[in-house]
Amino acid sequence: MIDDVAAIVEVTLVGTRPLVRRLISIPYSLPLSRFHSVLQLVMGWEEREGHVFVAGGLIAAARSEIMSADAEDESRVTLDDLIPFVGAEAFYFYDFAKEWRHRLRLLDLGSATDEIRLLKGSGRSPGEGTAPREKIGKQGKSSATVDSGGVS
Repeated sequence: MIDDVAAIVEVTLVGTRPLVRRLISIPYSLPLSRFHSVLQLVMGWEEREGHVFVAGGLIAAARSEIMSADAEDESRVTLDDLIPFVGAEAFYFYDFAKEWRHRLRLLDLGSATDEIRLLKGSGRSPGEGTAPREKIGKQGKSSATVDSGGVS
């Protein structure tokens, strides 16, 4: 059962030097609307800009941001719909003007937990006002744990 599975997901911010990468453990059945909040937290974003998830023919976004008849409401799509097997990749685009592109890769499936955990982090995320391809700064590490009931 999908509810009994934790996904190990690698998140890489494309086009940054040094590389900005996070490794998270997250319930595989989590809706993408909640996954968006987790990504905002672990990447240091401030939820000020639009976003969309894309994988193959799947496009999912917040209801208020859906501009295409082909896009799905992210609150009705789960992580296992986005990256359905180990090795699968998808993209999370954030801030359409700056074009921050995050590669999401499912690395493994494991025993379930009700926690969402940042397992490993490297590279400092740029600030909201930073444009892609600018130097981000020295490489850093971070860690956090949040309750899967919500991200604060």
